[in-house]
Order: sequence, then structure tokens, then C-alpha cells
Amino acid sequence: MKTLVVDDNLVNRTSIEKIMEKIGEVEIAESGKDAIDLFELCLIHGNPFDLVLLDIVMPEMDGITVLKNLRHIEEAKKIKEKDRVKIVMVTSHAHKDIVMTAMKVGCDGYIVKPFERTIIIEKLKELNMSFTIKE
Repeated sequence: MKTLVVDDNLVNRTSIEKIMEKIGEVEIAESGKDAIDLFELCLIHGNPFDLVLLDIVMPEMDGITVLKNLRHIEEAKKIKEKDRVKIVMVTSHAHKDIVMTAMKVGCDGYIVKPFERTIIIEKLKELNMSFTIKE
């Protein structure tokens, strides 16, 4: 499984990266713009992400805007809905309006910070993603 972790906070990025490297390949983006560029580059090179863990609150470009851009890229490249990347919003803001907006824009789920590895594992199972955990 190839995962893109998008978070402007070093502690959060590192925490998620440590969890996800036990499951597969992990790439990091510190900003929304970096995430969009990396996402598109990997698609162009035929090595797309399986999962994006995307923070909602970031400076310059928030996670909802990044989510819209990622889905737009997939639409432009005519990627079928069943083949789209799974995007999970990671947030400390579990406000109903924010979650509903993210779902309408096309996220596949959300995780509320702080969280542990078991929460991510459960979310991956909920999304029917296949993975193995390296111990």
C-alpha cells in the first residue's frame, strides 16, 4: 500500500508516518500544494497512491481545497470511481459541518486526532483496503 501523508505539523506527520511505514510505502507532503504536485507526479509515472491521509487545517491551502484538487485531477485523467485513491481526512475538528463538507467533496472517511494505530487499521478495514502489517 502506498500512502501520502499530508500535514503541516511535524509531530503529526512523524506520528502518522511511523504508523503507516509498518503497512507500506509512505510519502510526506508538508503543504497542500506539495501534496497536489506529488499526487499528480505519481499518477503521471504510473505509481499512484492507494491512500491519502489529509489534514484539514493547514496554512495557505486547507485540506478541503486539497481534496477538491485531488478529485479534479482524477476526473481529468478519467480515473473510474472504483479506482480512485481513498482519501481520509485527519482532523482535530470533528465539527459536523466540516465532516459533511469533506464527504460531499469526495473524502472516504475521517479520523479525529489524537489517534492510535488501531484507529487507522480499523479505518483501512472499513474502506476494504488490503494490507499487511510489518512488525
